[in-house]
Amino acid sequence: MHFLQWEMEIICTRHLCPELVNYRNCLKKEKSDYIQQNARQMEEQVYPAYEDLIQAVEELKGKGTNEKGLCYFPEGRKYYEWYIQQSVGVTDTIQELEQLTRRQI
Repeated sequence: MHFLQWEMEIICTRHLCPELVNYRNCLKKEKSDYIQQNARQMEEQVYPAYEDLIQAVEELKGKGTNEKGLCYFPEGRKYYEWYIQQSVGVTDTIQELEQLTRRQI
């Protein structure tokens, strides 16, 4: 079994339908049907989507046009500032955060 399939099977049976898998009064056939339905959906939809994603990323390798980082893309610095503010939870500018960091050191 492919590693990705094994991982997705675990996700399906333990995380997506635990209430059915663990439900004591549920008929065995219902459990089996539900697990088979999920496995079929994983096989027909999720695995192909991941394979497409893997292929797309492989095709992008070596095609980057910017070796310097996010700030050097158009609007990159603006995005970077927004991202830092969102992830850190502050409204300070990058320069203000740099100054604060230097003062703390």
